[in-house]
Amino acid sequence: MLAIVCKTRDGVKALETNDKDGSIIKSSGIHGLGNGMGMHLDDRFLVICLENLRPYNGAFALRYEAWVIYNFLSLCLAWVGGPGAVVLSLSGRVLKPNWFLMTCCIPPIPLDGCTNDPQRRLDLPKPRLSNGESPPGFLGFAVNMINIDKVNLSCLMANGHGLRETLFYNLFSRLQVYRTRADILQALPFISDGAISLDGGMIKTTGMFSLGNR
Repeated sequence: MLAIVCKTRDGVKALETNDKDGSIIKSSGIHGLGNGMGMHLDDRFLVICLENLRPYNGAFALRYEAWVIYNFLSLCLAWVGGPGAVVLSLSGRVLKPNWFLMTCCIPPIPLDGCTNDPQRRLDLPKPRLSNGESPPGFLGFAVNMINIDKVNLSCLMANGHGLRETLFYNLFSRLQVYRTRADILQALPFISDGAISLDGGMIKTTGMFSLGNR
């Protein structure tokens, strides 16, 4: 199956032109290019326009919440005497949902801080158990496990979004990747947009499973 990705709507329009009767002009656009290469595009094909895709924009809300919490904790730290009075090791620690800290309505937030990722991976909240750890066998989100080469990393839309936020997020959404099928079954309460495993397990949507041989 052929699929073409265009950056703008103008790129989509340039792929195919029609005459007054609505018939495709085979000598122009991608059809003309295919004919010149000895490839005839007689079947239908898929075209994805990045400009029309709804990009991932959840990172801003999470960072704003983290900013509010950071300011609150800074105020508490100043009240007890400043940084010299209390020494905290935040490495590997997670701010868990808590009624007392007024964080009951947000997902667990790692306190290590955010680093500049050259791959522009999405800041998706990982599924976490009550102890703050991820479910056994959880390897990550499929959208973040794609390695984008440097040339395509510089492919940005007019609004600043890249391929991961637009094309790959619309293809994979929050699809989770696990090591085994057994890990998927154990993590069912934490799966909302499907999951796959390295041994061929697959859940397309909540309540729908794919079984049998790969």
